[in-house]
Amino acid sequence: MKRITPGREISAMSFIVAALMVIFGIFFLSSIPSGGGLFGIIFILAGIFLVIWHLNNAVGSKRFSLYDITDSKDEVRNKYPFDNDGGFSTSSQKTYCPWCGETLDNSQYVFCPKCGKRM
Repeated sequence: MKRITPGREISAMSFIVAALMVIFGIFFLSSIPSGGGLFGIIFILAGIFLVIWHLNNAVGSKRFSLYDITDSKDEVRNKYPFDNDGGFSTSSQKTYCPWCGETLDNSQYVFCPKCGKRM
């Protein structure tokens, strides 16, 4: 899987903007009367989240990716036994218990060896 991550310079600039956002939120809270402080608190919390996010992308070794590009071998569709038309694949010759899902080695079973229910 290939990942497209933002550059370190853009993340560093976004970190600075988010830090200024937190400072602005603090000044906003200190200057507003007691009735409208919820906006300032939400603004500060969003700024703190963005500071952590962009600091991790700017200096961290495992950066968050913008896009994940998967190869055909990594694709999730190939990991499950579905056909392309959306149904289950019938190419498997294994038999399963319809109640508990136990794999049955012999299709001649009358009762499930795990749950004991009739097949």
